[in-house]
Amino acid sequence: MIGQAPPSSAPSDDGSPPERDEPPPDRYADAPARTNDDDHASEQEHSDDDDDDALLNEVVGAAAIYPQEQAEIQATLVIDYLHRRPAHEGTFSYVAEIGATDWWQFELGLTAPAIEGGPGMETEVEVDEAELGTQLTWMHMKGSPFSGALAFEVGLPLSGDDDETVEYEPFVTIAVDPPSGRAQVFANLGAELSGQAQSPFVRAGVIGSVSLTRPYLVVSYSPEQSYVVPGVSLILPHSWEIVLGIPVGLTRASATIGGGLQLIYEWNPLERRRRRARNSG
Repeated sequence: MIGQAPPSSAPSDDGSPPERDEPPPDRYADAPARTNDDDHASEQEHSDDDDDDALLNEVVGAAAIYPQEQAEIQATLVIDYLHRRPAHEGTFSYVAEIGATDWWQFELGLTAPAIEGGPGMETEVEVDEAELGTQLTWMHMKGSPFSGALAFEVGLPLSGDDDETVEYEPFVTIAVDPPSGRAQVFANLGAELSGQAQSPFVRAGVIGSVSLTRPYLVVSYSPEQSYVVPGVSLILPHSWEIVLGIPVGLTRASATIGGGLQLIYEWNPLERRRRRARNSG
């Protein structure tokens, strides 16, 4: 304690040797040993922190630029609904995105069932299509706030209808991060190509970040239909994410209103090995 005199080492009055100060007890002698579970908890906390730093993975109505890391797998359940007149449309899709490298990924998807019906109409339920895709991504090129990506998707019809043909969708994505790092502006430029029609499209959006929520706004345009889509993404613990969006039609040919829900889970078999390597280093 500050101001307290140091212990004396002089002999006592009766000539006996001076008493030695006892060493302080070891505060950690009785503490439980650190276990692998503790290391796992620490790694999990680090993983959650990494998830909090990520801006977003997906939005409704457009393609966000963020790629999957090497060996990372993203599984997504997509539920879409559009209120049209006279028929309503609903689809369930299952999508898997796999990172071959940190900048090259593949995508596999299946849309089933697709449901269409309305008042006085017979409800139709069918398997719609399978989808294959790939994307090359360059994040923050040369240390700049600009990112870019090239993507190509193929839709294979499975319904058996004679008027259904293979669809191709090439597009580019450009994005810029403001200096704050808490937002992003992006755009998709591309076209939907098939044996029946060629339809160019532009989809632009802005993403923000507020705590564990990611509000966003997307505007999409094509000659056939156009929408504005306000929405929000919720970053959940343990690599889960929920994305919500409400498409609102801007033209007569568009659906009046709709809803989109995406339930996302990500995991990476290499991540645990990488964390251990960082910790050992």
